[in-house]
Amino acid sequence: MGKIYGLTKRLNIWLGPQDDISDRAMDFVDEFGKTLKPENSNEAAVNNQKLLSDYITGLTDDFAPFLAFRKLCDNEWFTRGWIVQELLLPLTEEILPDGRKSLMRTKKNLIYGEKKVDWILFSRVKTTVSVHPWSKKHLKNFPDRMPTGKKGIYLTRIPLARVQPEREPAAYQRQYTAIRDLVYEYRDQKVTDQRDKIYAFLRLANDAQTEEFKPDYSVEVPEAYTNFAKFLLTRNQPGDRPLKLLSACYRIPGFNNTLPMLSWVPDWTISSDKRPICVRECDKRRGRL
Repeated sequence: MGKIYGLTKRLNIWLGPQDDISDRAMDFVDEFGKTLKPENSNEAAVNNQKLLSDYITGLTDDFAPFLAFRKLCDNEWFTRGWIVQELLLPLTEEILPDGRKSLMRTKKNLIYGEKKVDWILFSRVKTTVSVHPWSKKHLKNFPDRMPTGKKGIYLTRIPLARVQPEREPAAYQRQYTAIRDLVYEYRDQKVTDQRDKIYAFLRLANDAQTEEFKPDYSVEVPEAYTNFAKFLLTRNQPGDRPLKLLSACYRIPGFNNTLPMLSWVPDWTISSDKRPICVRECDKRRGRL
């Protein structure tokens, strides 16, 4: 799949047919998104927050655009595991003003019903709305860990998610981070085949482009997870801390663990909200939630 995504010249993301919120949500993204600036500095971020405050003030009591946008962000498409590659891998060749060729992020469009908006506008609106005090108060449980297609993991909550130019030059690699961290951070993304909790992120990692570990759909899920754990624990890389994997090897008392897993093998099917409190606190200190 990674090769297919990497050859994509244009990406159209289909969220579904027209419904009761699609037009209002997409109009809000298009209208408000065009007023925002790329958040490549603290000054731009502060300015965008001010624009949002002014926008909210002008709405009086009609907050329907925000409620529609909130529902848009709950769309099932954003919960899928394979969309991470779909967002990050596509690159297209462009000619720079000085005549040099460079690989740039493939243009992405978000399509919902009969409306289409640029993915960059959606990403800007999502970033601005998710951290605004009004949203935290009135839009309960706003999904601020949604993949946005920037260079890194999630929106802003993960240290790896540095704010990068919205169209990145070829100087940035297609690979982004360690496979262990990718699998850990994206464990809540949904997959049909539980082996894809690992395999869906191999092409994104800068330490998994090796013959030592490849997707193998001939083995069952427990064996696939065991092979992955062996790969991480036995490889020899400078600066690698293989025993860090053991922090994910927890079992939940009273939780029906359907996979017969060895104690040193993480069960990636257990969602992050079922982590023990002590693990959650450690993850917070490392910048993970």
